[in-house]
Amino acid sequence: MFVESGGLIGEGQQEDYSEIDPAELHNPLDDLEPEQNSDLIEEVLTEEGTHGANSTSPHNSPRPITPPLIPVLPPQITTDHSPETPVTDSGIGDFSPQRGLRVSPAEDVVIENYYKPATNIRDFNEEFPVPKNLFNKWKDGVRIWPKKQCVRTAHALENKDKRDLNRDKVVKALLDAEIIQETVCNKPPRYCASLFLVLKANKKARPIVDYSALTEYLKAPKFKLKSLFQVVNKKWPPKLFYSKIDFSQAFFNINLHPNSKHVTTFVYNGKYYVFNRMPFGLSIAPYVQQQLLNCIIKFIKKFTPYTYGHLDDIIIGHSNPKILRKILKKLLVKLNKVGWQVNYKKSVLYPSKSLEFLGAKWTDTGVERTIEASKSIASLIKE
Repeated sequence: MFVESGGLIGEGQQEDYSEIDPAELHNPLDDLEPEQNSDLIEEVLTEEGTHGANSTSPHNSPRPITPPLIPVLPPQITTDHSPETPVTDSGIGDFSPQRGLRVSPAEDVVIENYYKPATNIRDFNEEFPVPKNLFNKWKDGVRIWPKKQCVRTAHALENKDKRDLNRDKVVKALLDAEIIQETVCNKPPRYCASLFLVLKANKKARPIVDYSALTEYLKAPKFKLKSLFQVVNKKWPPKLFYSKIDFSQAFFNINLHPNSKHVTTFVYNGKYYVFNRMPFGLSIAPYVQQQLLNCIIKFIKKFTPYTYGHLDDIIIGHSNPKILRKILKKLLVKLNKVGWQVNYKKSVLYPSKSLEFLGAKWTDTGVERTIEASKSIASLIKE
């Protein structure tokens, strides 16, 4: 199962959009839009007077992919998505291309402010219906069934008493948000992993639990994620307006089944902890997250075929900025109901003719890789 873009909107689906009442609830966009949007609003009003509010996105001209700014890899092909597994060596400063540089114990880093997740899959299903087979499996939380009854990460128990200030802060933040909880183990647990931190692009520390030993016995269902080139190749037309949504701590929106929490046990500073929410590093996490995101994409496609979702990021396109604003309003209200938090700093919640999404620059004339993404790919090729 994977997210697809493209296809036409039926007339019946377009009429569904007229049900949105302008007075419906408070529009979060009214608080977030910058002052420069006044020019855009004038343009919207002019366009609405000429084309009408029910104008649809064009389907005639394929959207071009402009050449990248510097040489990069050829167009990617869709492959089975492999979970991001960090390096497992105990040395400090180890590098994983998927995760970044491990945080040194002496390094001063910014700790994320975690919020207490207010969602579960039952509530999510009320606003964004989940496929029946998945809902029946996950309605009380995602179940984890490893094929082996005892799996421990190498050196996890040997290093169980080690600690440092950065990890102290992260563990406390996760406890305060009830994302993890302490558990009592009178003897070494059957499942046990270790905790380390990596540095994100924004210089914040991301906690990673090393479940690499568990991955062999916990196979995630195969699913596919499209490359940027395959998404745009679905004939997205030029002259679209775009918005994008980035979710905060998206994986932590997924609740675990009470009978499966013990599988996520990790040890730190002589204490044992389990996750109440889906942790980073677990092999099935990307699969579960993408299936839930697909449900959100399905809702968006009632109003525009030009949308794509990748784990915790969504892009939405439409030729009429007025309609795009209404789509965003309706979507944000529903996301708020299910407790999915939007990262407002990284999101673009107003119609824009140019934005960056998944390492590419999307404009009204084409799509090209950003300089940063191209350099990153080039450096990985050299390695």
